[in-house]
Amino acid sequence: MAAYPIAKTVGVSALRTRQKEILNQLTEGPVVLSQHNQPTAVLVDVELWNRLLEELADLQEARIATERLAEARREPSSVQNLEDVEAELATQSRAG
Repeated sequence: MAAYPIAKTVGVSALRTRQKEILNQLTEGPVVLSQHNQPTAVLVDVELWNRLLEELADLQEARIATERLAEARREPSSVQNLEDVEAELATQSRAG
């Protein structure tokens, strides 16, 4: 993921009057919206948003895999082989 400089901050009222300009700035990085000098939201372009979601999903899957590996090392009897899992899933799909 690309590193971004400190995000530009604009007031919510500026978004109303300079919408096109502010949206064009999203190619340079996120824009923080502020209201009463307090950050309230962050605008990001769709491409960055999708990359962030994909990366988050990958990290969540890696965390789950790490947890399951640690559990399998602690309790080897909790591990099922692939053929048993596939057979169980096939049985469930026929029953459901």
